[in-house]
Amino acid sequence: IRLYVLIAPDSHSIYPENLPDHLQPSPNPSRLDVLRQAMASTTVPFLDIRDTLRSAKTDYVVYNQTDTHWNDYGMLIGCASLLNRIQTDFPQLPPVRRADYSVDQQAGIGGDLTTMLTVQQQHKDNTFYVITPAPALRSRQTATVPNPVSGFPSRRFVRQDSIHSDQSLPRLLFIGDSFSHSMTQFMPGYFRESYFVRASTLDPALLRSEKPDVVVV
Repeated sequence: IRLYVLIAPDSHSIYPENLPDHLQPSPNPSRLDVLRQAMASTTVPFLDIRDTLRSAKTDYVVYNQTDTHWNDYGMLIGCASLLNRIQTDFPQLPPVRRADYSVDQQAGIGGDLTTMLTVQQQHKDNTFYVITPAPALRSRQTATVPNPVSGFPSRRFVRQDSIHSDQSLPRLLFIGDSFSHSMTQFMPGYFRESYFVRASTLDPALLRSEKPDVVVV
């Protein structure tokens, strides 16, 4: 089983220019900087995609303006970075190509920040994208599994055309937080089967029962 660790960064590390004057970034190493340095001494593939997201923001907005999470375009960039790294170990994965996705900008509703401020009716989000993958990369959800620990159900996916799906493709187990919730739109299209679990720990019993080829935390 191959393990990969991906960090979805908070928005202020991608858009420091939008911080108020009294909350400027510290010149000292961040906690992610310290973790990245520590992980460099291990053999675990560790993906710090801050620079990739900063480059991508010149083309599209990559984080919601009224929410604490990345938007679908930022999430697509995160998926592509992760898939490209996994593909170095599993070359049978379909290639990750920007041409396989159509991106349409639409007016969105306010996010969790406006909800916490109770101003969701007054403030809409203009960084909402509808992203559609090519038919060959679409997936379908096959099961919802109750998860009393996190309160968020786990979800199973297969490639949309599972009957003719390439059986050489690996099986994915994805352990994530709220940033990973939207990644179910794109990640399952590259794997034979996928299982997404909202959790803060990696349960060895889950590995034994699922027998995945790829584990992402």
